[in-house]
Amino acid sequence: MTACPTCRRRFLAGLAGLAALPLLASCRKDGTAASQPPVPIGPDDVCAVCGMTIAKQPGPKAEAYLEDQPGVLKFGGTVDFFSFILQPENRDRLQAAYVQDMAQADWNHPVDHWIDAREAWYVPTKELHGEMGPTLASFASRADAEAFAKRYGGEVLTFAQATPKVIFNLGMCQHPDGDG
Repeated sequence: MTACPTCRRRFLAGLAGLAALPLLASCRKDGTAASQPPVPIGPDDVCAVCGMTIAKQPGPKAEAYLEDQPGVLKFGGTVDFFSFILQPENRDRLQAAYVQDMAQADWNHPVDHWIDAREAWYVPTKELHGEMGPTLASFASRADAEAFAKRYGGEVLTFAQATPKVIFNLGMCQHPDGDG
């Protein structure tokens, strides 16, 4: 099985951030959460990575604030979010990051239920699709993540364990003709 060009691009973009991911998990700026809260997804908001309108897309959404970047960056899915924040030019500038608690949100139309991305639990899933296919389901509690993993498969991961390899494996395209 080979990756399609989009999957390959996502993997390569995130690969450079692999070594620094544990540092990213501990990179917090004092007072960030209070001054940079999650922002509701509006009907015209687009993903900072792919440019798709995200309000009507299924699966967990994400948001990030970067140093020297005005406003919040919004992501239509957790795969795009991790692909973006793992890039070297972004990882050291991350101030605050949020994902949705999918134990509380409707998978097909998630609204609100924002949690700190660094404190969330993740389950890579190919069973339920997000914005552009397989995704990382995000949860506030490990118990909810474990229940999801038991039902749909996958292992429970921390923020630091959401590596470029995990993202790449989720993005492996399956084509009906068997060409990968």
